[in-house]
Amino acid sequence: NIRGFCHLYLGQEAVCTGMEAAITWDDCLITAYRDHGQQLCRGDTAQSGFAELFGRIGGCSKGKGGSMHFYKRDANFFGGNGIVGAQMPVGTGLAFAQKYLGEKKVSFTCYGDGAANQGQLFEAMNMAALWKLPIIYVCENNHFGMGTSQERAAAQTEFYKRGQVIPGIRIDGMDVLSVREGTRHAAEYARAGNGPVVIEFDTYRYAGHSMSDPGVSYRTR
Repeated sequence: NIRGFCHLYLGQEAVCTGMEAAITWDDCLITAYRDHGQQLCRGDTAQSGFAELFGRIGGCSKGKGGSMHFYKRDANFFGGNGIVGAQMPVGTGLAFAQKYLGEKKVSFTCYGDGAANQGQLFEAMNMAALWKLPIIYVCENNHFGMGTSQERAAAQTEFYKRGQVIPGIRIDGMDVLSVREGTRHAAEYARAGNGPVVIEFDTYRYAGHSMSDPGVSYRTR
């Protein structure tokens, strides 16, 4: 049995696939608990992923992380994080390290529309803007934070504008080619020393929030 929570990425695959087509594994990536797609795109195998889900030593986190804590250090994928929004300041720290070390690399910090209202995001963005860190804040907007629609949770639903002084762009997250080109543009901007960018990918999850959520009580089939 798969113990604990399991958050599927069904419907959002164009985001991680298109992003990876525009960058390299030298660029850092960190995300939330819906992390299976990113793990595979960073070169891991389905066998390693399933082993982690089943708590086996052969898993990507040696069976200790489970579904929400996939990890692949050799490909600069810093996980899956189970705490909502926790990855955002950590991703900012990755970008700080890249700039401090003089590397021409970029960090990508992915989060959902539900986490977009977290205070730590705005603190991290402020620091990134002040120090012109090479980071892309990626809001994967699937329109529901658990079972709450974005309209009920956020007074401002244009998440790409949340960075204020940070330039933002909204992209069709269901179109893999649009994702690729938008990511390439943002990465080139940040890599050139211009500072952070906010990307909002307009996407949709076909399954419920997690395996325990049928996903039909708060939206139509």
